[in-house]
Amino acid sequence: MSRVVNLSLLGVLLVGMLLTACGTTQTQRAGDTGVKLDPKLDVFIAVPKDPDDPDYAGAGKFLAYSLAEDLSKRGIGVGIGKEQASRDEDLAAARKQGDGYLMVPNITDWQHHYTDIGPVGRPNSAGFTMSVIKVADGSTVRSDDLEKIGTRMSFGGGGDPKDQLKSAMEDYVDEVYPDKP
Repeated sequence: MSRVVNLSLLGVLLVGMLLTACGTTQTQRAGDTGVKLDPKLDVFIAVPKDPDDPDYAGAGKFLAYSLAEDLSKRGIGVGIGKEQASRDEDLAAARKQGDGYLMVPNITDWQHHYTDIGPVGRPNSAGFTMSVIKVADGSTVRSDDLEKIGTRMSFGGGGDPKDQLKSAMEDYVDEVYPDKP
């Protein structure tokens, strides 16, 4: 009898571990991650172009405002650019406001599989590149490539690329400003 109970318990634990493994997210980073930003300098954020999928109109603004929210939580002054502004226009606006950095994001990945149990090997994901430019001289301080890979199987939701992007923004801010106020 105890052997049956032990096997049942082992089975329950194994299923629990598998569900947990299927429900995790992963952040991948590449680029110059050694440079930390000065929290005393204000930031101007360029609004990236939306993904091509018309279901995600406004994703560029969502990224910019999510980043601004995370930076503001650290007491960093933030300005946000206009949609479809050129890099030169954003840099000029950042200079006019007296900002120290211009953050230029670009959405590189946007995949949403519209079922809770997505196709095997195709999890929901969002990715972006981020260039941080020193406003004073226009030089690139750091350049990052981040991707947030969601669940292959999700029973609790949260796999929308906007959720993945929001999570990636939080991770990114923690990376560039490691010391919390």
